[in-house]
Amino acid sequence: MCVLQLVFISSSTDSAQSIRAISFLGYVLIEFGTICWIATELQVQSEKVGAAVLLTEYYNESTKFQKNIPLIVMRTQRPVRLSAGPFGSLSLELFTKVLNSAYSYFTILREVTRE
Repeated sequence: MCVLQLVFISSSTDSAQSIRAISFLGYVLIEFGTICWIATELQVQSEKVGAAVLLTEYYNESTKFQKNIPLIVMRTQRPVRLSAGPFGSLSLELFTKVLNSAYSYFTILREVTRE
């Protein structure tokens, strides 16, 4: 992302290259942001499953259903998370960290290329 920003800044005379850089940067931001938003929603919804199970009238259900309640509650103790390898779990928090880091790298690259 920071390299795309640098390409946009450095190609102020070539409008076609600037448009390509901005379009690709927008695409990357939308795609990564959407994936992080979906991952956050998945985590939030998986946290709600345990509470929803306990709010059901499980005492009116079959014995088989009642025996599955503890298993479901134990499984929901740890919410579902999408992992991004060594970078951590995908979330909106990770998205903001990536944006902050990309901007920091961009400012460093811009200062280095000015000299």
